[in-house]
Amino acid sequence: MAPTRSTRMASGTYHPRRAAALGIPLELVLANEALGLTVVAGAEWVPNRHVKWATVSELPDPRHSLIGGDLLLTTGISQNTAARQRAFVEHAAEGGASCLAYATQFSFDTIPGVVLETAREYRLPVLEVPWTTSFATIGRYIASQVVIGRSPAFTYSANIYEKLASDAQGEGGLAAIAAQVAKLVRGSVWISDATNTTVAEQAWVPEQGEGATSDAPRLYSMPLVHGDVFLGQLTAEYRNDSANLLRFAGNLAALVLAKESGRLEGMRHHIGQIIDDILAGDIPASEARRRLLRYGLDVDQPCAVVLGETMLGKRRLEPALLHHGIGENVRRDLLLGVHPNGRILAIARSEVAAEQFARRLFSLMSAISPMSRVGIGGTYKGVEGVRTSFLEAREALKRGYGVNTRKPLSFLTSVLTQDKEHLRRVVEDTLAPLRGDDQQSVLLETLKVYFQERCSVVSTAEVLFVHRNTVKYRLAQIEALTGLDLSDVADVSQLWFALAAMDDQQLGGA
Repeated sequence: MAPTRSTRMASGTYHPRRAAALGIPLELVLANEALGLTVVAGAEWVPNRHVKWATVSELPDPRHSLIGGDLLLTTGISQNTAARQRAFVEHAAEGGASCLAYATQFSFDTIPGVVLETAREYRLPVLEVPWTTSFATIGRYIASQVVIGRSPAFTYSANIYEKLASDAQGEGGLAAIAAQVAKLVRGSVWISDATNTTVAEQAWVPEQGEGATSDAPRLYSMPLVHGDVFLGQLTAEYRNDSANLLRFAGNLAALVLAKESGRLEGMRHHIGQIIDDILAGDIPASEARRRLLRYGLDVDQPCAVVLGETMLGKRRLEPALLHHGIGENVRRDLLLGVHPNGRILAIARSEVAAEQFARRLFSLMSAISPMSRVGIGGTYKGVEGVRTSFLEAREALKRGYGVNTRKPLSFLTSVLTQDKEHLRRVVEDTLAPLRGDDQQSVLLETLKVYFQERCSVVSTAEVLFVHRNTVKYRLAQIEALTGLDLSDVADVSQLWFALAAMDDQQLGGA
């Protein structure tokens, strides 16, 4: 039986015994004055908490990044509403986090009350991280202490594992892990991602005075898995008893790949949300410029928007397209994102980069579905320029499958991107009489086809497979219910515009 909310509130999926066996006391982390961590809520649960790993997540749902017993670090950048703040804490508890730690002075001056209240319900301690302490510093300290605590189980001395764990948390990442392992196992090391692309490699070079060896190396291969997700492969040549070391290094590499994958996903969704806020006018231009600049995009320089989608519904394209399919050489010229409606989004720093990316994206999407399309917007400066380019790319998508370049924005698109609340009122006031029961839905569909067929009763009847007199009867009903005259240009324009606005709202601004 699935756990109820009340049982999750008691302990979430945090397992005290398991965390204690593999982790370190949370009190030990708090005792390190150099970190400067303070308990904001849940101090009574700190003595019973252990930490296995420091995990950073800015995703609305961090569960796929958690291994259980995590100290979950976040700035809260995606938690811009009370509902999202509460959901983040609930997901953290369900994912087995040991405690939460918020870095203030980024998204919040103080940790929101909703976070503290929800954390108490789930018996999660909440820590505050000062702006002077980096997440990497916390991660390195926890990793080193975990390794020291588990060292009797390893063949090699604890300082070797501490160095590897420190490398995994530091800037060196996978390359540093590969370099250290190659030296220790006296053989070459390769780390690849899920598409078998090598992301780090290191050949073994004998140190001075060590000399070459005639020993034939053995080959070690280990899949890198986090949860149930395959992330890549660690392959190594080794000439000594290195099985424990290689397994440890593989687990570290899997965690690094998982954390990077989670970081990129959170970044992409946040970029998509920024663009959506720009379109809706929810943030001023100065704030939008500051947020995009945080990701390295200066909108005062020319930029072009590229959008891609497949017609197989709102399926997640990121694992295939963004995690692995697009090389770093392309990413340097682009800011990649995912729009809230599921489309792949890129802001290119030049017209050439936009066109190259559009063709690369279409090639990758076509391998998933032939019903794929890509739209390219124009190249403009400023926040308003990004908005215009996005609208042009969105309109280009409507021209069919393949890669579609920009055309001047239609009058309808320009109008539909204005005051959304006003548009909702227009739709409701005009079409409410036609949006009720099944019979009225038939009238609405008839009106759509009637306009699509250029107000031809004969063509409408052929498309709907009904008699032309049936179409005339339905049109008369529409006039009676709405009070609008289908022979009057102004009334016809109002109905046509309301239908277009309704479709735009249903497609999320599609």
